[in-house]
Amino acid sequence: MFEDERVVISDVILAELLPAMNLYAKKVLIEKMRALQCLPVFVNWEGLIGLQTQCLKHGVNGVGLPDLMIVQTALEYKIPIFSNDKHFKKIHSFLKFDVFEAD
Repeated sequence: MFEDERVVISDVILAELLPAMNLYAKKVLIEKMRALQCLPVFVNWEGLIGLQTQCLKHGVNGVGLPDLMIVQTALEYKIPIFSNDKHFKKIHSFLKFDVFEAD
């Protein structure tokens, strides 16, 4: 669906990251993040319940709704997630999405 090596973002990610960036006046970074293509997020609540159920079945507790919404979006668009978030590291294998970490 997307060109290789193209970076996209969603409003969920912006809502998680921009408050701290605003607080610390990271204006250039904010501008760069806002310039990225923003994917629409369609919340499928039953799907989120299913994702959370799978997490619990695999012994992973405490994955927040924003992270699950990001996973749901990645699954819907068939795209990987680029993150160092510990939750994505724990759940990517059984929820069947790719996660890439920064070095």
